[in-house]
Amino acid sequence: AAREPEIVDLCNMLVAMGAEIEGIGSSDLTIHGKTKSVTATLENVGTGPGMQGGEVAGIETKFTITRSDFGMSFMVGPAADEVTIMVALEGGRK
Repeated sequence: AAREPEIVDLCNMLVAMGAEIEGIGSSDLTIHGKTKSVTATLENVGTGPGMQGGEVAGIETKFTITRSDFGMSFMVGPAADEVTIMVALEGGRK
């Protein structure tokens, strides 16, 4: 999903604003030093007028990971090993 042009553009904009983002243009997810490839499908939420003028666009995605694949084994059993990560982004142009 991070290879989608909209995500790459958004990440580059956030980096220009001072964010620290690694893996732009990659489908890899790194947690606790362990890297796995993930697949996520982006959904275009839509576009519309922003609160400060200009147009804004929203996208969102969700995908499931297995915590133990990333070395997170604490309380596996009482707590779910499979978790869903949801990401929603909104961005606009000035």
